Amino acid sequence: MKHYLLAALLACAIPTLAQTVPPAGQEASEPTKKDNVIILHTADSVATAYTKLGRLLLESGYPIDKSDKELGYINTGFRATQNRTVEAALRFAVIRTTTGVLIEIRGICRVPTAKSADIPIDFRGTFGSPAGIAWVEMNRLALAYKAPTVTYKQQH
Repeated sequence: MKHYLLAALLACAIPTLAQTVPPAGQEASEPTKKDNVIILHTADSVATAYTKLGRLLLESGYPIDKSDKELGYINTGFRATQNRTVEAALRFAVIRTTTGVLIEIRGICRVPTAKSADIPIDFRGTFGSPAGIAWVEMNRLALAYKAPTVTYKQQH
């Protein structure tokens, strides 16, 4: 009888211990594994967001590779992360909404000493991998913008 009671209690407790992962494309307030987009929600205008992003990137040492205020994007060139062994290149899409703008951030990374292809940046839960190291850098820049709301999602 005790074994049945214990089994019933464990069966009820285990689902609450598992992390709930939202479906791909749905935003969450905390990153979950394989999230590859950080979204900043701000009441800034497109022009203000574009200027703030440009200033933040230049102050952080990121070279601006391509940008277009009318199309609403800024692409950076590769730059060494704080880890120095991994380089990241980021893409910022500034999307007008009825309440301000959304800034979607995604990127790729590489290890200059390794002869490998560029790696998409995503949240893996571990930060020793190149993508994990680059995620920390991408998230640091996102939070430095100081948007009132930051969300995360997985998008292909």
